[in-house]
Amino acid sequence: MRGRKVITIETHQQTLIRSRRKALVGWCAECGAEVGMVSVDGAAREAGASELEIYKLVEAHAVHFNEDAERRVLVCVNSLRARPRH
Repeated sequence: MRGRKVITIETHQQTLIRSRRKALVGWCAECGAEVGMVSVDGAAREAGASELEIYKLVEAHAVHFNEDAERRVLVCVNSLRARPRH
């Protein structure tokens, strides 16, 4: 009698939905949920910071982020709002 083989397949899906207001909803793997996602300039406005500061937060993994199909950075609004303010 031969042993059984178990094969596990893991898949990931990202969904972006655009509304008339250009707000995005996307999957944040770090949050494990669909959340609001904003562009870097939108994140800068939300945080009252410069775009350079947002890119530094992304680089430091201080906020959650994804890239869209055009390789633009999208920032998770939940992580942006949860970060400590200085």
